Amino acid sequence: MHHIAADGESLGPLVSDLVAGYVARSSGEVPGFAPLSVQFADFAIWQHEVLGSPDDPSSVIGGQLAYWREQLAGLPDVLELPADRPRPQVAS
Repeated sequence: MHHIAADGESLGPLVSDLVAGYVARSSGEVPGFAPLSVQFADFAIWQHEVLGSPDDPSSVIGGQLAYWREQLAGLPDVLELPADRPRPQVAS
């Protein structure tokens, strides 16, 4: 797994859950995972409350978006870097 997707701290619980799930399923049982106390939707709601709306320039996220739009303004859409094969005419 690439380090951008996981770090050392998150690999322990991941492997533990995978092993527990595998052992249960290979025995014909359903893994007994406890329901999570927080769902992704809860995080998204919290994040929106903390960062604000991207459409509001005075919000935290609005300020960050404005900063990066300014930093990246005028850059080319594609960087023509050397590669081992030619770029396709149509992106796939």
